[in-house]
Amino acid sequence: SHNDIKDLKQKLFNAPKNKLKFIAIEGVYSMDASIAPYDFYTIVQEIPNAFLIVDEAHSFGTIGENLLGFLEYYHIKEKDKIIKLSTFSKALASYGACILAPLQVIEFLTNRAKSVIYTTALSLLDTALTLAHLEYFIAQRQELKNELHKHQQIIFETLGVR
Repeated sequence: SHNDIKDLKQKLFNAPKNKLKFIAIEGVYSMDASIAPYDFYTIVQEIPNAFLIVDEAHSFGTIGENLLGFLEYYHIKEKDKIIKLSTFSKALASYGACILAPLQVIEFLTNRAKSVIYTTALSLLDTALTLAHLEYFIAQRQELKNELHKHQQIIFETLGVR
């Protein structure tokens, strides 16, 4: 069940020890803007053959010191057991998405994932647009963060929610 760490631990304990295990979460849940618990990361560190898949679609551009998402928010630097999915269409106002993962995961997806194999890559123009937006995002991150907090405050005060 959703965010039930105890239930997840039980399922992982009962899973075959020699099989790969993938725990998929959203960095920020789109329905209520709650941030996924850090416990998911710690569980992956404890379990052999476990990977954490983090969908950063709603967390990139909204949380973390530099608005880089869930991994930055929790100061997670380890990359061997993390698969990060990010979209360019939200915070960067562009097209496409990316997967940041260990090399063996990228090689597997490149050679076996039909959605990767049979998808047309971004055009050079779209790639350049995304890069320009990313460079702007990085250069203006403090201003963007201030704007985000200002808009959040307006919503909190107007709707009386947090």
